[in-house]
Amino acid sequence: MPKKEPLFSFRLTGLVLARLGLRGKDASAFVASVGLPDAAATGPCTVPLSRVRAFFDEAARLARDPLLGLHLADAVPEGTYDAAELLVRTAATVSAGLASLSEHASLVNPIGQFRYEETKRGAEIHYLVPGQRDALGPHMNELTVAYLLRGLRLVAARELPLVCAWFGHARGGESGRDRARVSQHFGCPVTFGAASSGFAIPMEAARSPLRSADGVVFDYLSRQAKQAKHTGADAPFSQSIARAIEGEVGFARADLTTVAKHLGVTVRTAQRRLRDEGTQFRDVVEQARRRRSEDMVQRGVADEKIADLVGFADVGTYRRAAKRWKNP
Repeated sequence: MPKKEPLFSFRLTGLVLARLGLRGKDASAFVASVGLPDAAATGPCTVPLSRVRAFFDEAARLARDPLLGLHLADAVPEGTYDAAELLVRTAATVSAGLASLSEHASLVNPIGQFRYEETKRGAEIHYLVPGQRDALGPHMNELTVAYLLRGLRLVAARELPLVCAWFGHARGGESGRDRARVSQHFGCPVTFGAASSGFAIPMEAARSPLRSADGVVFDYLSRQAKQAKHTGADAPFSQSIARAIEGEVGFARADLTTVAKHLGVTVRTAQRRLRDEGTQFRDVVEQARRRRSEDMVQRGVADEKIADLVGFADVGTYRRAAKRWKNP
């Protein structure tokens, strides 16, 4: 059976189309050419990640802009990413904002993970998509990191120099000039082909306050974010199912009847809603198992423990699945 791709919630179609100068029938035709639904031209959509990557690749080609993601980062309206973004801006310090992003960014896109770490280099933020070696691809990786940095610099009480930056995608071959331009944009050394995408800020700068800090708003948004994560509010149905499996239901009891009952819908309704999103229950379970397993591998958990925690019959079954994930 063909491998099912992770679903990605995308809300920047209109911004890209405007940059290309496309509207009306031309915009619809372009959106359709890369496999996005018609509704994507005017609003958010949830589609396989490869289609969003194809959309960006074709847009960059038409715009003749190999750094399209970096340039779009300056045009994305503030507040586009809702509660996750506002949590960063209302935190007390830069480091508190990044830690909050690490905790709540799944509200933007559950397939991705932000991780905040304090190391010898400084305060580091890492973005990755389990199972996707180069995460979101060149344009969206660079857009994600550049937009986050732009937002922090707008509200930080002091300058935020970078120690370094890194990206999961490659820029090889004839793109040496592009690599230099990316480094110039961030004002620091940049490496490509890393295990994640992100940047490091000196700890002294990371501990500096944010001018937009608001403890009352931050606490309120934190409570709302935790509740939204618990209920799966406004998320694609497949993501609500994945959260139920990874949370209250558990992998051991992850059959469609049990999960549907937990979410308060019939089995038939669950099947229909998953079908509308272009997936099915067993593929959601597979993606959830893969996501949880790969996270535990990175934390050094033994294979036997992983097999038990994600509902495999035995360690041999888990190892065969892990091999299949690496070599689809």
